[in-house]
Amino acid sequence: MVSEKPACVRTRDFEHLVEVAKKNRRHLMLVFANRLLPQVQKARELIQSGFLGDFYGTEIHTIADQTRLKSPEYQNSWYASKEKAGGGHLAWLGVHYLDLIRFITGLRIQQVCGFVGNVGGQPIEVEDSAVLSLRFENGTLGTMQSAYYLERGYHSQILIWGSLGWLKLSGGGTFESDLEWFPNHEEAPEGLQTLSFTPESKSTAGVEALMQAAVNMASELPPL
Repeated sequence: MVSEKPACVRTRDFEHLVEVAKKNRRHLMLVFANRLLPQVQKARELIQSGFLGDFYGTEIHTIADQTRLKSPEYQNSWYASKEKAGGGHLAWLGVHYLDLIRFITGLRIQQVCGFVGNVGGQPIEVEDSAVLSLRFENGTLGTMQSAYYLERGYHSQILIWGSLGWLKLSGGGTFESDLEWFPNHEEAPEGLQTLSFTPESKSTAGVEALMQAAVNMASELPPL
């Protein structure tokens, strides 16, 4: 069973689907497909293996276009309704990056504070801008900006600092650029390191990998 995000407006609204999955012995998955992108997998390996040392902090931003919010079709859709969507940019796009920082670091976010607003002034009920301060379970701190600011396209980045170096995932909505990392210890290769991409790494690669992993699991094939 696959649920797209936002899966619900209120937690209690999702409980019925969880119970259905349990009763029928089915896996219930959320579509956080970016986890399976090769650059994300590599970033997770670098951080969780300790190659870049202790996790010190992170800066995350995911910025999309303000243009869509000016469309009457968008303004009249469920996306723009607080009651139906639950939230704006943070619930629709920013949630992917909150999921990724948890996936990459393996740490839960323990405390959050922040602000949301409608800085563009469009006639919508949900936020077009959100900023967060994050405290992870190990005491590490991070920041995030999630918003519609651009005329078109995306600006997206996850930057992580460690005691033995740093890494950066950046690019479009699906990280269509290189992963960069800079280790600064004796056992590491010297200088800036990158992970180059093939066409398969772009566009819908994450969703395709998620669907293939689900098929493999159902067929009892080895995972990807």
